[in-house]
Amino acid sequence: MRTLAVLFPLALIGSIADVIKDALLNSNGILYNILRADKWISPSVMQVLRNCCNGLQTVTLGSIGLLAGFAAAKYTARLYGKDSQMAGMTAVIVELLIAYRFQRATDVSMFNIEWRLFSYHFLLLSLLIVFFVGQVFRWLGRAGQTDHLVEHALAVKQRSYDAMWPFVVCCFVGLIFGILFNLGSYFSVFSNLNVSLQGLAADGNSTWVKAAMVMLSTVLEWLGLNGIYTFNVHLDSTAMATNLSYVLSHGSSWHIPHRFIGSLIYQAYAEFGGAGVILALLIALVIVSHDRDVNRLGKWTFLPVFFNVNPAVMIGVPVILNPFYLLPMLVLPLVNMGLAILAILIHLVPALAYPTMNSVPALLFGYMATNGNLMTIVLALLLLIIDVIVYIPFVRLAKAVEDRVIASDQREDQR
Repeated sequence: MRTLAVLFPLALIGSIADVIKDALLNSNGILYNILRADKWISPSVMQVLRNCCNGLQTVTLGSIGLLAGFAAAKYTARLYGKDSQMAGMTAVIVELLIAYRFQRATDVSMFNIEWRLFSYHFLLLSLLIVFFVGQVFRWLGRAGQTDHLVEHALAVKQRSYDAMWPFVVCCFVGLIFGILFNLGSYFSVFSNLNVSLQGLAADGNSTWVKAAMVMLSTVLEWLGLNGIYTFNVHLDSTAMATNLSYVLSHGSSWHIPHRFIGSLIYQAYAEFGGAGVILALLIALVIVSHDRDVNRLGKWTFLPVFFNVNPAVMIGVPVILNPFYLLPMLVLPLVNMGLAILAILIHLVPALAYPTMNSVPALLFGYMATNGNLMTIVLALLLLIIDVIVYIPFVRLAKAVEDRVIASDQREDQR
């Protein structure tokens, strides 16, 4: 909790930069076309702004795992009365060892790091490394706090000597895992796994298989591993091309050959705020809690979540590894997709066939993918209301447990 709270500003800035870059500064972005950005922003200024947003997004969300390692190891060591500063530094070194990529003999001067492992997409990896480092310092490190305002140089030197043994053990284990990651990369284990997962949700597979892949995508995001597999519209490219050819010939999507394309239905009716219908969770939080911090969280994160960019909420609430939100995150997207399929079956709304722009909010995705059918917006709003109602009891349960933990911590501080 403390670690994720520290990381929240990074996640918020990176999320807002992501929305601005893709929605406003991209020629295929929805805000770019609505606001006619090309009419009042010159191409050179546009490129500079795009580079700035890309830099903000890359540095903040791209380094969040490395910073999480330092912060969480520090808090873990402090919990056990160990040297928190050395634990944090050790966690960073272990992460770098795991991310280091070996080079051929002719390239020994290169410093090649797999920087993606430090990003928000692989946050769970950083948290697992932190847990390991914290336990090593717990059992092998000597007692010693680093919260003193003034510390003599001799004391700092002694702390570094005392931390040598746990530091060596952590580096040795980190090097072993680094070798394993290098072998996996060399033999294309990770890329083959990704291709296999994407193939399960591609054209020709059953609706049940695609529903399972939706659940897998949600579970991975809840775990902090949403970079491994993402359920997206590129999974049904052949069927989408066939449907587009039909609507261009007939001018309507009511009777297209492939009415139930899972990736499109998911994006239009089950991805409000990202995987797990996070927009509904954010609204439920604001409704249930009258806390000033929660309301501030809702205001700050609403814009990126509305455009389906959710790292700020996943970290700020937090949602990652929070057991209270796993069940609704898994069930609600499937319920939404089922109700949307039923609405298409009874001709309440047309099927989705038209191409859309980048960063289209889920509430408007169906409207654009049906060439302007207003009932798609009504259906999306009804589904969102249902999702909010379902989330409310889970939010209340999580808040009750959080209040008990806070009360317990306050009693401990008073002793």
